[in-house]
Amino acid sequence: MQEQIRAEIKTSLLAGDRFRSDTLKMALTALQYAGIAKGSDLSSEECIAVIQKEIKKRKEAAEMYRSAESAERVQKELDEIEILNIFVPTLLDGEELKVAVEAHLATLDASSLTFPIAMKSCVDALGNVDKGQLAGILKAKLS
Repeated sequence: MQEQIRAEIKTSLLAGDRFRSDTLKMALTALQYAGIAKGSDLSSEECIAVIQKEIKKRKEAAEMYRSAESAERVQKELDEIEILNIFVPTLLDGEELKVAVEAHLATLDASSLTFPIAMKSCVDALGNVDKGQLAGILKAKLS
């Protein structure tokens, strides 16, 4: 993934798209720091997790800017999210996620089902999901 980001940086610099290249450089730096912290190269799943964490940071920042009524900064964060989303698989969310969770929970033993067990099982089975939405759906189902 790092090579793909480097290629995208080069392309955006040649096109004169400073904002895109800066966003991609930030993502590459986050991946490099994560690799240094791990002490070895990151797997593709770990790279995706790092990029998802960067997306989450931007979503949180956009919410803070929205509450501060700073539309320009909200748009900047949303634009960065759009660029970073290229490097992560699409997340299950909304109604798709709810249906998938219900189907997965039907396959589990309901008598021994606790929130942590259900959360781990759903994340393992469903893969790339928005964990915040997943937690909300599970809390509603298990209460």
